[in-house]
Amino acid sequence: MKNIKKTLKVSGILCVIIGLCCFASLMADFFVYDFSLYYIVYDSYRFAISIVTGIMYLVYCRKSVDYILQRSNAFFMLVLLNIMNVFIVWIIAFWVKMTVNEVARTISIRRVYPTYNEQYSSPKKEADAPDVIVVDDVEVRTSTKNLTERLEELKTLKSKNLISDEEYERLRQDAIDKFMH
Repeated sequence: MKNIKKTLKVSGILCVIIGLCCFASLMADFFVYDFSLYYIVYDSYRFAISIVTGIMYLVYCRKSVDYILQRSNAFFMLVLLNIMNVFIVWIIAFWVKMTVNEVARTISIRRVYPTYNEQYSSPKKEADAPDVIVVDDVEVRTSTKNLTERLEELKTLKSKNLISDEEYERLRQDAIDKFMH
């Protein structure tokens, strides 16, 4: 998901639900199965980490994207803490961390290349493409028909007597002026 807040909300709800399942497993360790300290400690850890992870995600989903990205190390720590947790919670934590990284990468690309969003976010028609892109203070023309192609086209029209000499000169000068400005 590209929407980081939606990802955090869905992940938080899933982690809380899994935490409640871990709580049910902990209660079963007390009342259903034979008493085993190992299972009680392990299920307590799974319950606590799942609930804390879910609550943190739900709290973060109400914060701004900049706030979330500034604290991206917290998501890495949650991935590490959930290694010993239920596998599904670890996968969710990993998914959230990948989403945070993707949003941070996209935002940093937009800051370095301000036209990134316009060029790559949605497919454009050829007519909507910009004629000039500025890269490192150098203008690069991206017109689909460059000057030489246009001049060759005009020369062909003139040789076939489809345009007069005056029209040829006028159109030729217009093409040169358009390309230079």
